[in-house]
Amino acid sequence: ARSGARYQLGMWLPYLERLNRRFIVITRYPHTVAEISDLTSAPVLVPKLKSSNGRLWHLVVDSLKAAFYVQNHQANVDMLRFPRLTHIWLNHGDSDKAANYSARHAAFDKVFVSGQQGVERYAEHGVRIRPDQFAIVGRPQIERIETHDEPLPLGAPRTVLYAPTWQGGKPNTNYSPLFLGSKIVDALLARGATVIFRPHPFSYDFADDAAAIARTKSMLEADRRKTGRAHLWGAAAEKDRSIL
Repeated sequence: ARSGARYQLGMWLPYLERLNRRFIVITRYPHTVAEISDLTSAPVLVPKLKSSNGRLWHLVVDSLKAAFYVQNHQANVDMLRFPRLTHIWLNHGDSDKAANYSARHAAFDKVFVSGQQGVERYAEHGVRIRPDQFAIVGRPQIERIETHDEPLPLGAPRTVLYAPTWQGGKPNTNYSPLFLGSKIVDALLARGATVIFRPHPFSYDFADDAAAIARTKSMLEADRRKTGRAHLWGAAAEKDRSIL
């Protein structure tokens, strides 16, 4: 796709590199090469003519065995035309968004999901995927997260990560709760929580969402001055740190 490489592709690169197998990254858009090259030492290749579907054959050499796809782009079909490859839908997230049960995924040889719920999601929405197409691979990106089942002691300080998604590219994929952001954050502040606010990077492209982000940041700044709680927002939450 034209954008999103840093988080869509970037989340998988460390795990592909751990496999100790040679791989390349193919992008249709030359302007994304610099960003991708910052994320990996693997070769980053661009078809000769991005507007010509036939030019991918220059890159699909005999030693190439499989293709992983991290974005629901319609241009994926151009690579799917090479039947000798094993085509694997990898995705860049796993949620109840429509992108996670697209009928397009039936075209892939393998559909990687994080758990059984990912398998069942397709059937629940009438999308037919053969059982042998699925592979449950867990969610490698959460390997560093420690979970604790016991409740926090009463009165213990709470830190809450608020990371709302974006509104999507079309009206029927608008899952963003940013219009409720100020209410959510206000309730957290009223309960004495320290808030880390990390909106989806694409939300800045929409005027209403950008305004909601600005209001939420102002609330956190005002509360930090008033209470001294170490809320995080802006670059400190969105760029200086990873999601983990």
